[in-house]
Amino acid sequence: MPVYAAMMFAPRSRAAKVLTHDLVFLAGGALYAALWLQYGGMAWVAELFKASSTSAALESLVNLMQNGRACSIAWLHLLFIDMLQARHVFVDSVNGRLPDVLRVVSLGLCFMAAPVGLLSHVLFSIVATKKS
Repeated sequence: MPVYAAMMFAPRSRAAKVLTHDLVFLAGGALYAALWLQYGGMAWVAELFKASSTSAALESLVNLMQNGRACSIAWLHLLFIDMLQARHVFVDSVNGRLPDVLRVVSLGLCFMAAPVGLLSHVLFSIVATKKS
């Protein structure tokens, strides 16, 4: 939440620069990789591909998500995908000089559903470019 707040309401602040720095995301990626490898890497993913049907694969996924470590890794995976999309929206909107309200709307949508926020940003950028 602090990262989103900084990107939305203080985009040119030191906090926003620090929280969206490449090293923050590299550290998060390293944490994700370490946890993923500690849990067994591709060994547990292979179980999903062994399933004979879609329902068997879904059942394997449900069983996997009941494991605390696997669920934590999945949550971290989704968190960083959303944050990377939000960071892209942030950097592009600040560099592209989109109006603040459009940046805030897109980042708010990224917070709730990152692909929707990214799509809104792309659409806002197209409209803003045509108006220029």
